[in-house]
Amino acid sequence: LMPRIHQWTRGVPRRINLLCDRALLGAYAESAQVVNREILDKAAAEVFGSMPSSAPAPSGRTTPRMPRWGWPLVAGSVLFGTTALTLAVVDRVREPDALGLASAEARRMSAPAGVAPPSTGRAALPLAPASAARPATAAGLTLMPSGLWGQLTPQADADAASLFDASPRDEASAWVTMAALWGIGVPTDASEDPCEAGARQGLQCYRSSGGLALIRQLGRPAVLTLRDETGRAAHAVLTGLTPRSAVLRMGGRAQSIPLSELTELWHGDFTTFWRAPPGYTGKLSSGQSGPAVDRLAAQLASWRGEPSPGQPVKVDDRLAARVSAFQVAQGLKPDGVAGAVTFMQLNRATGVDEPRLQTEWAAR
Repeated sequence: LMPRIHQWTRGVPRRINLLCDRALLGAYAESAQVVNREILDKAAAEVFGSMPSSAPAPSGRTTPRMPRWGWPLVAGSVLFGTTALTLAVVDRVREPDALGLASAEARRMSAPAGVAPPSTGRAALPLAPASAARPATAAGLTLMPSGLWGQLTPQADADAASLFDASPRDEASAWVTMAALWGIGVPTDASEDPCEAGARQGLQCYRSSGGLALIRQLGRPAVLTLRDETGRAAHAVLTGLTPRSAVLRMGGRAQSIPLSELTELWHGDFTTFWRAPPGYTGKLSSGQSGPAVDRLAAQLASWRGEPSPGQPVKVDDRLAARVSAFQVAQGLKPDGVAGAVTFMQLNRATGVDEPRLQTEWAAR
């Protein structure tokens, strides 16, 4: 697998660490004893999205020769990732509440009145790499690494009526669940808008009526508002999605529902969190400069496997062309303008620490 790792990473240490870490988690989730080519490629697709343009294509072409010093570097990164995974498994075995279903009494004891406690296990750094090897805690929930979401098997499929009856009527409950996934604290009542609470802790809200297609593309949990035939509203957090079913998290449990049933209650509108770059207030326009533009340039360079610019930049034709190329690779409209969706996909492609949508789970 060493030549394949070099194909995907081009020998860049940061990319090697990201790929090996995700591949090891994938092997663990599938109970595989070794990381094979299929697991490695799947992990690479999750981390990088596509093979770097200057690297050979996956099928049958000659792998570029790695320098003599490169093999120890790759091997060392794999060893480091293996150690991290082992520590994660040990931590998970020690954790008595592995599914995150902490008691209500424990939450009351640990949280200030009216506020869900923030996480102390996840740093809210916009460019922090995804710490997939260490669970974090927030609001009484154990946050499992994104690569191990498949271990959280949802309950059996529910019909629309029973799911609606089980969902909380107050939106604040859904936002407490969402905040727990992000490791932040939000009010447990309607005393403050959750988007304002998130903004104080480095997050922004993104609202859309783009439905399941956009949620699949963004690959992140979302708060949904459900309505029955009488117009009554209920709220849940979408945490998993497959071609035929969805997983909604309500309070301390996860419930699977066929998409045909979900669409009886939900019509495509959703809200989610995302980590915005510093100084971001809206789509970046031509000639604009500042921290948000610098972050954009740095993330694009990281995605391309290039060094960061290292100096202030502004939005010009060259940067817009890079944005457009990234948008094409991600299936976005290639307008060369960096807005919330482009930044969310950049965060995902460059390993920013954000919750991921569960896309498969163990058969019941």
